Amino acid sequence: MASKMVVHTRSSIAEKTKRTILTQEVLRILLNSSKDLPWKDVCEKVNQLMQKMQYSGYSPVFRMDVVKSALNAMETVNSKEEMGIRPRYRPKEWRMREREVERSERKSWYKNCGFDSILFVPSTPEGKLKNLYQGQIVKSGLRIKVVETTGMTLKRQLQTSNPFKKKHCGREQCFVCTSGGKGDCRSEGITYEIRCKGNCGERNIYKGESAENGFTRGLKHQTDLAARNDTNSPLWRHCKEVHGEELQSFCMSITKTFKDDPMLRQIAEAVQIDSTPGESLMNTRSEWNMTRVPRATVS
Repeated sequence: MASKMVVHTRSSIAEKTKRTILTQEVLRILLNSSKDLPWKDVCEKVNQLMQKMQYSGYSPVFRMDVVKSALNAMETVNSKEEMGIRPRYRPKEWRMREREVERSERKSWYKNCGFDSILFVPSTPEGKLKNLYQGQIVKSGLRIKVVETTGMTLKRQLQTSNPFKKKHCGREQCFVCTSGGKGDCRSEGITYEIRCKGNCGERNIYKGESAENGFTRGLKHQTDLAARNDTNSPLWRHCKEVHGEELQSFCMSITKTFKDDPMLRQIAEAVQIDSTPGESLMNTRSEWNMTRVPRATVS
């Protein structure tokens, strides 16, 4: 069942990223080989990886560069061990606090390179899209780092992991499923919208975001609406201001999911609020200003 291929040469991944991935794979073999093991046995394992790279479409020059890079990295590891800088197989407790600080600093690695922000673009052949963005950024004088990201795989586009998955969760208290809304109520880190089903021509949409899943967030909206909470329930405020305190039915839908990126989730909510006509929103003015999207202009 194991694949005989590595990352294919035609995959939508930046060339630099492919080289790094495969170099680390060779380095993994070298690091996990005992020092007492004969060199020919280690070479045999590396050659097996080279065969996989050949099968995946990589040229002899590329494969040779990968091996050379891995050997250079291995020499660095050995020299650091000899000088007492870093052990080859470090224990968990080795420089634990210092490594925690280093990990936190990696999140803003682009600032150490003299950039103020970072821009991710899809990977294209020979980095054409990246170069196009980079050229315009240099002309504008902005200090933004452009980084290529991996594209979507054919497997992800064509394969359905669970073709028999039910569209509705079956929970009676689920706001999304019971109201006929769209999206996965189980996903966490979401942006969502709630629409009034009543005959109201104004202020019938609420835009929101939450780190919780749709079921949990929807349950809170339903609880506040049932309690007629003026402070926490935009739905009850809508019933009170537009429908004369007559309770209305609402429909909740998940618009997008952001698994581990809270900043992107909040920005997405701001864009959704900004792109919706103000007369259609239930959101208060404080919410509009709190997530206002800044616009970058070049004179």
